Amino acid sequence: MAAFLHDLGMSVTRDNHEQHSLWLADRFIDAILGRVYKDEGRIYMLKSLIAEGIIGHMGHYKVASVEAGIIMIGDGADCTKGRAIVPTSLAKNPMIGDIHRFSASAIDSVTIRAGERKPVRIDVFMQSSAGLFQVEEVLIGKAKASPIMNLLEIAAHLEGKERLYLQ
Repeated sequence: MAAFLHDLGMSVTRDNHEQHSLWLADRFIDAILGRVYKDEGRIYMLKSLIAEGIIGHMGHYKVASVEAGIIMIGDGADCTKGRAIVPTSLAKNPMIGDIHRFSASAIDSVTIRAGERKPVRIDVFMQSSAGLFQVEEVLIGKAKASPIMNLLEIAAHLEGKERLYLQ
């Protein structure tokens, strides 16, 4: 549920959207968990885990669970040019310093597969060095904040060259 609801707060604002996501999703989470589970202890535990995944996905808050760490990494790996289509089409005159939009436009694809040295490998393929911002500032930042960091290999691929970050 956290993976589906973590960006719900973007409908309010990008700033502090994690908190907005929590309060927007609260009644929905209660309704779904109440239909599936009858044990109040289990509902409370699951709601807490969902809340951790939502509030922690940006890496601004320390998370402890593997589940929240996976959501954080998944959100960081969601950085391909397809994510930049809507902002690019809406804003014809980009703001100075709008690096998120330009860097995401440089990412062709992201693959997640079994690693060579660690259990999980994330490969980011880009056509321009602008994409390195997405890897270095977004994905690596979230990886370093995640409790699953030690299970990851992350590599960026540009012009046929590979740059390993976590190995």
